[in-house]
Amino acid sequence: MRKIAILLPVLLLSLFCFGQTAGDYVKEGLEKCQNGEYAIGLDLLNKGIELNPNIAEAYNYRGIAKKELNDFQGAIADYNKAIEINPNYTKAYINRGNVKSNLSDDSGAIADYTKAIEIMPDSDISYYCRGLSKISLDDFEGAIRDFDQAIEINPNNPDYTFNRGYAKSNKEDLVGSISDFTKTIEKDSSNSDAYVFRGISKSKLSDNVGAINDFNRAIELNQGNPYAYFFRGFTKNIDEEFQEAIDDYNRALEILPDYTDAYLNRGIARYRLGLIDGACADWLKVKSLGSDEANDRLDQYCKGYK
Repeated sequence: MRKIAILLPVLLLSLFCFGQTAGDYVKEGLEKCQNGEYAIGLDLLNKGIELNPNIAEAYNYRGIAKKELNDFQGAIADYNKAIEINPNYTKAYINRGNVKSNLSDDSGAIADYTKAIEIMPDSDISYYCRGLSKISLDDFEGAIRDFDQAIEINPNNPDYTFNRGYAKSNKEDLVGSISDFTKTIEKDSSNSDAYVFRGISKSKLSDNVGAINDFNRAIELNQGNPYAYFFRGFTKNIDEEFQEAIDDYNRALEILPDYTDAYLNRGIARYRLGLIDGACADWLKVKSLGSDEANDRLDQYCKGYK
């Protein structure tokens, strides 16, 4: 669910005052990165930095290339250098925060996003990214405040309302989450995940018909979304439509073969239909995947299957 922005701005004209040849390498390297050719871009940026090691933008762009090539520590080192050259380089703080977030250093990421906000208080992306890191730390209230601020600055980005809705759902503000997922859909009607999460909130409010309608729409938009099938099956389990639920769990497992919750709940549906062998096989699969969620059912219903 996490959607972290990597900032690739247009090269500032002032860059060229550092030297035409170095500037050319940096400009070409940036263009390659923007085209997804990160290895080539990295080589060009290396050449630019060799010719002029004092271009903050070059280190920022090289950090982006290294991040995309999974050299996270190298990326952080480049962002550090960019910030050393220009302590007010907002984009370098944001990008360094993104890499720290990738490394599960969410506290460090929050510190970087906070610094970016201090430098540029109207940076919606800084609030948004900080909100995502707060979600990772289960600080849903703090995340909502950050998403509020991002939306105030830029009300048109569907990712902002989507993630605020997600944070609200974790605070059990189900009505508020439905409102935010609806706003996301109004801005991006192709967002399958927004329908899934809105459906989950509706299901929690016992609006199973509305929930299934949302899961149906999510599947129409993306037939490869395993969560849409799973939660539609889960809702059908609640409605005691067990065979239809099993069909949905089957589809979810075709897409995501190690989906523990799908095995667990398919086992429940099978048990309710009297398919004891199938139920126990599903719960044993849950156990084999390293989860203890099915252990009580195995102990109670499947003693001969261990």
